[in-house]
Amino acid sequence: MGAWRFIEPRLHELLPDTCVLSYAGRDDAASPAAGAFRMHQLEEKTFVERALNGEISLSRGAEPATSEH
Repeated sequence: MGAWRFIEPRLHELLPDTCVLSYAGRDDAASPAAGAFRMHQLEEKTFVERALNGEISLSRGAEPATSEH
């Protein structure tokens, strides 16, 4: 979520008020990767499918963000 925490407020400045931003990706962890290539592939496939299908998880502090401040 490191990149998300950096880019999310910047996206708010660029997107119209009607846009809703959500995080779909790995949970916070000390390691930026799964540690096994097959696990990485499975996670990546899952994240891409969730993002493209509009399925998001609100767990671990990744709340949906709106353009309202």
